[in-house]
Amino acid sequence: MLLGIVGAIGCIFLEYFKAESFKEAAKLQSGSYSLGALLPFAIIVFFILAARGIRKDQKLVKSLDRLR
Repeated sequence: MLLGIVGAIGCIFLEYFKAESFKEAAKLQSGSYSLGALLPFAIIVFFILAARGIRKDQKLVKSLDRLR
């Protein structure tokens, strides 16, 4: 889980630096990021939501094991 979050953060930085180097190489004054540039941010949010859900399920299983 943590590796996925770190990978998504690395993807964000790589995407930013590649876009900046492309702007310099193409002599662009301004530009915009497309909707796909937001995907790594969504990945991080979904990883966090998945971790919360997994943690809740593990707590539920532990509490049910105590009842036996």
